[in-house]
Amino acid sequence: MVVEIRDARTGIPLAASARGAVRDGAYVDSLRPHGGYGIAPYVLTSLAAAKERPGRYSVRVEVPGYRMWTLDGVVVRAGECHVRTRLLRAGLEATS
Repeated sequence: MVVEIRDARTGIPLAASARGAVRDGAYVDSLRPHGGYGIAPYVLTSLAAAKERPGRYSVRVEVPGYRMWTLDGVVVRAGECHVRTRLLRAGLEATS
């Protein structure tokens, strides 16, 4: 699963300062750098976890200065050869 992380109001990417995890029962995996754009400086826009693992997940994302973002019941299904990647868009709201 891939989580694109941005400021809900401005759309500015927040993935570089984000941390989080996905959980499916006892299985837990931390979000890791996934995608972005640019050459120098590279702008990280998304994090990923649970690669090639189907399941029903709860997702949590935290960024300093923003409210925690959570989403429960995210279903990732097995495909013919690989799992079908789920792209989530997390719009985080500033705390102030």
